[in-house]
Amino acid sequence: MTALIKARRGIALIAMLSLIAAMGMIVATLSSVSRDSRLASLNRTTQTRGVWAADGCAAVVIEHVDALLSTARGPNEVNGIWSVLDTTLSSVRLPNGWACTASFIPSGTTLPVNAITEAELRALLGSSALPDQRDSLVDAFMDWRDVDTLARDSGAEGDWYLAASRPKPRDGAFRHVDEVRGVRGWEHSEFINDLSMEQHRIVLDRASRALLSTIEGLTPEAVEWIGGHRLLLRGQDPSAIIDHVSIASQTIIANHYAHLRSISAPAPDVWYLECAVPAPNGRGARVRLSLVRAGNHAVIVKRWEGFL
Repeated sequence: MTALIKARRGIALIAMLSLIAAMGMIVATLSSVSRDSRLASLNRTTQTRGVWAADGCAAVVIEHVDALLSTARGPNEVNGIWSVLDTTLSSVRLPNGWACTASFIPSGTTLPVNAITEAELRALLGSSALPDQRDSLVDAFMDWRDVDTLARDSGAEGDWYLAASRPKPRDGAFRHVDEVRGVRGWEHSEFINDLSMEQHRIVLDRASRALLSTIEGLTPEAVEWIGGHRLLLRGQDPSAIIDHVSIASQTIIANHYAHLRSISAPAPDVWYLECAVPAPNGRGARVRLSLVRAGNHAVIVKRWEGFL
């Protein structure tokens, strides 16, 4: 009888110890979940405050831009100020203690990735690649974007990507510019910097020489002159080039002048304002705004937010 009682007590003790251990694990788990929840909540709060700070920084910059535009006397001065917004940031005064960095990125320096033609793509690549390499790059790009599954002579469709253990072509429009890096041969291409998702008039004095080479009516001589005299051309239309090139180039530019006027702009149609605020946890916030000019004011037409 005594042995039975002792055995039962031993079983009860083991059960109690197991229960205590289980409760300890539950408490530890709940504590860990609570700690993770607190950290997640803290991170969200920090990120939200970062976005607010970035928006505040952008508001100060836009107020500064409006103040500059309001001093302009006539359309020419307004255009002059608008064309060089990126040079005005050094004079923006942010409140003390604001750890914010702001930058202006002009439109008109890229070609639309989903609208660029085969001829423009060949011109963009220019002499940077041998003819066979250029054919391979252009055909692979077009094969990725076109809706069929038939590979061009120097292109690549699904079979090639499958054999290379790589994602298959979309056979449709690119969803973002970085997707171009998935195209065979374009993995590390510098020309991706000349492409974007949006289509705007080209600002001749800010576009790369490779991009300028894609424009019908701009001779190689004109492209070289623009590359060496960007500040002189700033805020001007294509007619400013004519007096600085040969008679042969003048004739070609004159014959294409209406086209050049239609696809180019003396100042960016849109400025992209990016404001970034760092955070103690290493994940700061970034706000990006699209600004257009309406009279003597900068107007926000689109806004994105993200984290560093």
